[in-house]
Amino acid sequence: MKNFKKCFFFIQADIVLISTSEPNGLCFIETAELDGETNLKVRQALEETCDLEDHIDRLSSFDGRNMKIKISF
Repeated sequence: MKNFKKCFFFIQADIVLISTSEPNGLCFIETAELDGETNLKVRQALEETCDLEDHIDRLSSFDGRNMKIKISF
């Protein structure tokens, strides 16, 4: 694993999916109000956070400031 510099930047997004109650962090999102499309879009939570699932105690103590994740654009 490479050494990463500490980097803080904003990601423009309508939603940031941290975790879901479904296996593998999957969810289906309806975007008709945003883009007019009526089909559901499949999205997946980050591998680093999907194990939080729907455990309210773990989600409420989640602090992403020290996470090391790979973001691809």
